[in-house]
Amino acid sequence: MDKLRVWDVVFPKDRFIRPPKFKMWVCVSRRRLWFLRINSEPITPPDVLLRKAEHPFLDHDSYMGCGGDLIEIFEAELHAFMAEQREDARRGIIGRIARNVRQEICAGIAASPRLSEAQKEVILAELGCAQALSR
Repeated sequence: MDKLRVWDVVFPKDRFIRPPKFKMWVCVSRRRLWFLRINSEPITPPDVLLRKAEHPFLDHDSYMGCGGDLIEIFEAELHAFMAEQREDARRGIIGRIARNVRQEICAGIAASPRLSEAQKEVILAELGCAQALSR
């Protein structure tokens, strides 16, 4: 995962949910290996709509949960979770979040009721969310 950058999407076996299953995660901090989930429904508000037309790796329109539910993982764990992915097209980095929704995502993260101010500061800085930082 040396090439992993913020805004990249991966599709590991998510062992932090019950039951564990494959879920798409968006890298929101490369330094700390923090991720937020992509869900089929808006379940971690504020959620931002990700249209399949702009994100070809999606099976259907989905939502990035900007409200929290932050995943923090070690590099070795990420490799192990990703190694369970058997579909070639879903192995490794499968895509990136489209530029046209990034400011909305930044605003959603800035408004998160679950992320701490310190977490928001780290994430927004790494994502390049200058406008959200000046809130």
